[in-house]
Amino acid sequence: MISFKILNDDIIIDGNGNIELIDGVDEVLQCVDRALTTNLAEFFLSPTHGLDYAIIKKKGYSIDDIKSAVISCILQEERISSVDSVSAEVNDKNRTVDIRFTATIDNEQVAGEVSV
Repeated sequence: MISFKILNDDIIIDGNGNIELIDGVDEVLQCVDRALTTNLAEFFLSPTHGLDYAIIKKKGYSIDDIKSAVISCILQEERISSVDSVSAEVNDKNRTVDIRFTATIDNEQVAGEVSV
């Protein structure tokens, strides 16, 4: 699949005014990034798309619950065959979670990271 390349929630336009495109593994990782940075049910066309922020933003959070929610979110992308590892580091001061993961796409292990 080919998609627009997105960085910091903006479509990237090159120096000639052309929209940059992305495909292959990079496009799959971008789709995962978009899912992880979307609150569950935020996208009205797909209420099951996204990460349940209530699990990661609540007081008394559980790292295991966060990891489980992240894995479920990553697996929303049908081209991911497995999630091989997930780490979640919570920054209580900033109320953010840094997520790192490895997953398998087309028999290739890839890594990604996102902060939510």
